[in-house]
Amino acid sequence: MNINIVENLFPNLLTMATQLAATFVLYKLYKKYVHDHVLVYLSNQEAKIEEANTLAEVTKQEALDLQADLKLQRITMLDKINELEKQLKAKAEIEYQEKLALAESQIASKQQEMLDDIESQKRKMMADIEKYASELAFEMSKKVLSNYEMTDEVLLARLAEKLEHPSA
Repeated sequence: MNINIVENLFPNLLTMATQLAATFVLYKLYKKYVHDHVLVYLSNQEAKIEEANTLAEVTKQEALDLQADLKLQRITMLDKINELEKQLKAKAEIEYQEKLALAESQIASKQQEMLDDIESQKRKMMADIEKYASELAFEMSKKVLSNYEMTDEVLLARLAEKLEHPSA
């Protein structure tokens, strides 16, 4: 087997010329029938891509604007919530103080009523005790004096005796 490597390394000139001629014919046919349509298609695609890019940029900007607006609204709402919370706390504190003051006044009123009632009962009890004590003293005096004779003459005699002997 004897293979000539040098022949295989360099292409045949006739094959090369044929290939170049076929390529030139294909190029001319492409240029005459297809090239304009391809250019129109590519320019349409380029326009669509640019339109999509523009729309994407506009949409992106709108999204950024909307995000900024939402952030501003969120901050505003948080401020309003904080303000409302402060107002509600202040209102609750005022209501608490009012209820506390009302409860304290009611307690003081009830205490005063109770003290007045106790004082009234104390006075009544003292009057009852005095009445009972005076009735008891009267009854005891009556019993003690029932043994003594109480005529005017006896009383005058005792008085005269006391006047004559004051220490007895």
